[in-house]
Amino acid sequence: MERMMFEDDEWNAIIGKLMDLTRANKTAWHNSESQDLVSTVIGPVAYIVGSVDNDGRAPYFLAVVKVDSDANKELARLESTPVNTDEGYSPQEKIVDLHRLAFRMASGGPQLVASLLADMNALLPPTPAPDVWDTPNSRFNNETPF
Repeated sequence: MERMMFEDDEWNAIIGKLMDLTRANKTAWHNSESQDLVSTVIGPVAYIVGSVDNDGRAPYFLAVVKVDSDANKELARLESTPVNTDEGYSPQEKIVDLHRLAFRMASGGPQLVASLLADMNALLPPTPAPDVWDTPNSRFNNETPF
């Protein structure tokens, strides 16, 4: 079921902003009891991303839900479509990228890779700082300018 509350350019703006906020760690995605759903809440609205068929694979959906103390109300829903490279990148196609990013953030992917790389870097000797006084373009090298 797809609720067409928003136009394509509005969906593009919503999905783009969610991706920007997620990459900047300005919003946190959380796993639900179902392994196929993640959500984030911004203001009075929850954004839910998941698999339409509850199988963890495309097609995916993005639901915009007004969170209310009495009952939650789905305002809009958009389902992904396969990527068509001949045409523009539609909002339905962008859900695939949002799904990947939201699930990665909800599962702690960036924190895990940062920890793994920190452990690996600890095994390496420190990299010496370059000698800025003895470079080919330095005014202070031993070569005569004439």
